[in-house]
Amino acid sequence: MAQILFLFGLYVFGVYFGTLFKREIPVYVIASSGFLWGALFWVIGGIVTLMISIPYTPVSMAVYFSLLLLGFGILHARNQTWHFSRVDFLDLLPAVVLFTLVLILTSQFNFSYVSSDSISQLTTGRRIAYEGFSAGVIEELSLRGVFLSQLQSASVFLKVDYLVALQPAFGISFIGSFFFLSYHILSRLISNQRLAWVLAILGGLATFSTYFVVFQFFYIHNSLISAVYLFVAVVGFWLASIEKEDSWMILGTLALLGFSLARNEAPLFGLIFLVPV
Repeated sequence: MAQILFLFGLYVFGVYFGTLFKREIPVYVIASSGFLWGALFWVIGGIVTLMISIPYTPVSMAVYFSLLLLGFGILHARNQTWHFSRVDFLDLLPAVVLFTLVLILTSQFNFSYVSSDSISQLTTGRRIAYEGFSAGVIEELSLRGVFLSQLQSASVFLKVDYLVALQPAFGISFIGSFFFLSYHILSRLISNQRLAWVLAILGGLATFSTYFVVFQFFYIHNSLISAVYLFVAVVGFWLASIEKEDSWMILGTLALLGFSLARNEAPLFGLIFLVPV
């Protein structure tokens, strides 16, 4: 139950952050990608806390998120984005229900697949909670990236072996983000909205029906994490250039940051998106 509440809390926080941009970005996109932003803010907070020599504890992270909640709350009040219409709730509710069901089911029925890399990253995550960025931890992070281990370090605070539902949470976020972003793009390229829905569904089925992709939803590794952030970054930058909305650029930049933290070689690929065309 503890990990369900933790992961759901990250999702709610991510949606809370994402709704700052709901005037420019559809709520269904924000709802489907909420966990990506909540997880990213947890990782950023853990890294910053350890780098400035503040004890990495549940209390310090609670204070960090409280400050973020206050800051985002001020922005919501200033921009008048705290109000939700009936349509907004209808767009948000299915994603919340589906995400919650995935957390419950995958925490009750553990389909996780582990390899030697998985064990190394889980072990490093637990060491982060106990040792911080010690020399041994930094050596391990230099091989595989910090994102997954930093997130899994929360398992120590929650008194569980590891976050069983973490990979499925990223998996359902990838499916939702892919589907709704595909529909958002298609709805602007073709006039027939029904056809746009059909093509988005077919594209999602084609992408997520293969064994290799489904396997990644339960494989404890950073491959799925880096993939979903890279996808959102590419689409976010493309939509920013097409729609001329800064909100897409902000989300694209955050997604690129998540991608860069997921794998050590990712920043080199990320430079491609920073080169002016």
